This record gives sequence, structure tokens and C-alpha cells, in this order.
Amino acid sequence: MIRDEGDHLMATMNITVPEAMKAFVHEQAAKGGFGNVSEYMRAVIRDLQEREDYRAEIREKLLDAVRSGPSSPLTQADWDEMRQELGRRHAERQGRANGRQGTRDR
Repeated sequence: MIRDEGDHLMATMNITVPEAMKAFVHEQAAKGGFGNVSEYMRAVIRDLQEREDYRAEIREKLLDAVRSGPSSPLTQADWDEMRQELGRRHAERQGRANGRQGTRDR
């Protein structure tokens, strides 16, 4: 029984690939600083799992929005409010209290 650093039970999986793919995987593993190809492939699969989870989450949110009922058109006031909110958030991320940097115009 083999366990990884996270104490997870590990299973063996053998695949057959063309020589060019094998060379590519070895090269990527070395470039990425992985100790071996297995570590690299686990990282690739983990990344794919995370992306699939994210896509499923977005898909579910979109379906929830569609199921929530009929839509209503956005007004100019709605757009103005969104722009203000985005400006406020951007200013916070930039570390500016009032949304402007010095006296420079945007």
C-alpha cells in the first residue's frame, strides 16, 4: 500500500503514449521542478479537477439565474450604479481611499 505526502492511498495507473508525448511530459515535469513524472501528472490532474469544479459551479449559477424568473431590462441608473461600484472596488484594490490617485486625471 503506497501513500502520498497527504497520507492519501495511491493507486497505480499505466498509460501508453507516443514517444513524443512521453518526451514532452518528462520535459514539462523537469521544467516545473517536479521530482518525477508522477508528481507532475498528479498536479496536471488536480488542476483539471479544479477547473471542472469551477465550471460546474458557474454552470449551476447560470442555471439558477435562468430559473429565477423573467428578466428585466437594465436602466441607465443600473449601469451608473454598477460603474460606481466597480470604481469603488478598483479604488480599494489600489489602496486609495477616495478612488483617485493624487491629482492625476483618469
